[in-house]
Amino acid sequence: MSGPARPLAIENVTVIPLDTDRRLEAHTVVVRGDRIAWLGPAEDARVSEGAVRIDGRGKYVIPGLADMHAHPSTQDHLLLYLANGITTVRNMKGAPRHIAWRDGIARGEMLGPSLHTAGPITDGDPTMRVGAVSVSTEAEADRAVSAAARAGYEAIKVYDHLAPQGYQAIVRAATAYGLPVVGHVAFQVGLDAALAARQRSIEHLYGYVEAMQPPGSPLREHRVDPASARALIAESAVRTADRSRTRELVDATRAAGTWNCPTLIIRRRHLQTLDDLMARPENRYEPPMSVEGWRQFKLTYPYGTSLKGEELAIFQQIVRGLHASGAGLLAGTDASVHFIFHGSSLHEELEEFVAAGLTPYQALVVASRNAAEFLGELDESGTVAAGKRADLLVLSADPTERITNTRAIDGVMSGGRWLARSDLDALLERVATNARALPQWLSGPPSWATEAPPEFAARYELDFGGTPVGAEEVRVERRDDGGRRIRTRAHLATFAGQGWGVWEAGTHHSEFEADAYGCAQTARYESQTADGNSRGLLTREDNAVSVERDEPPIGPSREWHEVGSRDVLLGRAYVGIYLQLADRARDLRVGEATAVELLGPGSPPDGQIFTTTFTLERLADEGGERVYRFDARRRNASYSGRLTCDPIGRLREIAFAGRNMQVSNAAAALSSRDAPAVRIRRVSETAAPRPDIAPASAPAAASVVGSRQGRGRI
Repeated sequence: MSGPARPLAIENVTVIPLDTDRRLEAHTVVVRGDRIAWLGPAEDARVSEGAVRIDGRGKYVIPGLADMHAHPSTQDHLLLYLANGITTVRNMKGAPRHIAWRDGIARGEMLGPSLHTAGPITDGDPTMRVGAVSVSTEAEADRAVSAAARAGYEAIKVYDHLAPQGYQAIVRAATAYGLPVVGHVAFQVGLDAALAARQRSIEHLYGYVEAMQPPGSPLREHRVDPASARALIAESAVRTADRSRTRELVDATRAAGTWNCPTLIIRRRHLQTLDDLMARPENRYEPPMSVEGWRQFKLTYPYGTSLKGEELAIFQQIVRGLHASGAGLLAGTDASVHFIFHGSSLHEELEEFVAAGLTPYQALVVASRNAAEFLGELDESGTVAAGKRADLLVLSADPTERITNTRAIDGVMSGGRWLARSDLDALLERVATNARALPQWLSGPPSWATEAPPEFAARYELDFGGTPVGAEEVRVERRDDGGRRIRTRAHLATFAGQGWGVWEAGTHHSEFEADAYGCAQTARYESQTADGNSRGLLTREDNAVSVERDEPPIGPSREWHEVGSRDVLLGRAYVGIYLQLADRARDLRVGEATAVELLGPGSPPDGQIFTTTFTLERLADEGGERVYRFDARRRNASYSGRLTCDPIGRLREIAFAGRNMQVSNAAAALSSRDAPAVRIRRVSETAAPRPDIAPASAPAAASVVGSRQGRGRI
């Protein structure tokens, strides 16, 4: 793999500069460092001795392509972009790693496309996105936007559930900090307000179908809750849309200076069968757990596909109108949404632009020159010209004749670094190998391995659709005062909440303290992920719970949550919590049920505090094991399944699946039709002799946090 130090010349090549609709035949491109040093007829070229010389006869040079809506979560994703000729990427859900990658690539310290990144998602309350920042007030908007500005993010991304006042507060704060607003058109905000605010870019053409509804329509008047709005759009709104409004809307878009990134490939995916998608060769570049997540999403997609062809057709009409009006268009994919592959899917998006009515040349401009103009970098990139950054794509076929020829990649130059076809193949094989390599969870003994024997210790392993995704070790100790301490150490691949296909590996430590009657007193947690550490302490104080935490991207905070006299569990819903749930259900007889509340944050990067209500019902024993049916519900999620305990009531296994979930760990998966989405099972254990349990009834003072029944026996 050649570095940028030696000059390089691509000789006798046809250059399609994309500044105008022209071609420069028999030209030579000379690159020095990260710049195009010279471009002209091959016969006039002066190539220095020692330069790398590439025979360009029969080949075509165009600017490197840009995916302007992507969600890369690993460095391998960045390599997939380069391997597919994409030299610029706009990341649409920022985290600290993206800042580090962007800066490392810019300094030449790591291989990857030129990276631009929006900040964390800003949404309403409640948000449906893991890691999103909820904004309802001016103060919350200022806090979110100022944190993004300090961190170095380049834009503020808005999302579906923002209320009008929260959206306007974000726009004002972003203007004050000099950051553009990009993202979705929130259901309660609508297209007219987004254009009036001069939102810099709209993603997925959101807002247009709603604006085409008849006068008085609940969608057009923003009188529908977000979940119902999405269902209406998917199931009927494309039929009731007044397409004659297209011209009016696209003209208003152009006048506002708002760009659109349509991501038409998503609509095309809705029309493709699961069998075809599972057979895609690009699946080899994704971990099996990601492909399984996509499979389950496709199986359980909550909206029918009968109108998806009509939905794609109306979006194609909007794209034609936007292009004809002169409104800005960008090419993006939304990878890693279900079966939207990093890198290769951009070539499909270009095909969708052509299917919508653009010429191949016009589609190429959208994916290169337009991106540079949007980013304010047209002097640096976007066309092939002397003095510009050497981001180039060398093809063995003419892409202006057939847009599919963008796949005929002979080589890629990124910032002056040349990657020949053999280099690109090596990158692809490296990514495929990494995807197939399952991580070794929790290698080495836990930190407490040398301590005195616990009352109970065990290792649990977690799989998602049959694919191992993590392990957790737990230790239960008795305190001198008769209370219990549960310590856990987990290494899990957790959902980052983008199309059920993005996973993040992290190490998570928790410690739960309960009194002699099992009533929760404190819960501590600390998580280490690629985006840094988060930590928190939840403390029960009479009728309230104090929550002190330091969660990215907001930082340190403290809040109070009233719980009254209710007995509540505290902490994150990992195995330590499920152990306590099993303990709560210990005294149930067959047919009896109980409800238990959990107060705590989601897993990183989801720092929201929420209450989950678990309902457990004891079923008939099976093979000497206790069996319970359980349901878990909170404001934006639900899941259900079976919990199995050994004969003395300790957690053996739990299996569950969910609907409409945007929670933090593998429990977030949508349910499969043929297997539970998530299974956690005990694979090893050690246990000391069981001491006597607490007295038969709690003293009166314990009534503040509930009675003893069903607690304190872990």
